[in-house]
Amino acid sequence: MKIMHSLVIALALAAAGCATQGVRMTGSGRPHGGGADVPVWVDSGNLSIGEEPIHRKANSNAPVIFTLDHDRETDQYKFPANAVVFVPPTGEYKCATISDTLVKCDHTGTAPASLKYQISVVSRSTGLPLPPLDPFIIVH
Repeated sequence: MKIMHSLVIALALAAAGCATQGVRMTGSGRPHGGGADVPVWVDSGNLSIGEEPIHRKANSNAPVIFTLDHDRETDQYKFPANAVVFVPPTGEYKCATISDTLVKCDHTGTAPASLKYQISVVSRSTGLPLPPLDPFIIVH
C-alpha cells in the first residue's frame, strides 16, 4: 500500500511538472512585451473575462494583454478597434487593438486608482457587438 501511495505521488508530481513546463516564460520572450495576459471568451452569447478586477502595481509599467480564447463560440467574435475603453477616460492606460484576438493596454500612469473600463467584441460575420463588460483595473 505504501508503494502504491508513493507511486501516485510521484506520478502527480511528474504530471504537474509537465503541465507547467511550457508555461514558464521570461518577460523578454513574450511577443507582446511582457505584462499579464487576461483571457476573454464568449459563453452562451455572454462575454466573460478571466480576471476581475485586474490588480496592478502603480509603479509597474507592465501592460495588460487581453487575449480572445480559441474555442468554437469565441472564434466567431473579434475585438473591434476600440475594444477597451476607460469610463471615464483616463491617462493611466493607453489601449490598442493589436489584432482580431489581442488588445494591449500600456500602463502610462503611476497613481493608485480604481479604473472602470468597458471591453467589447463583435461578431465576425455580422459585425454586431455583444453587450460589453464593465469591470475594473485596481492600481495599488
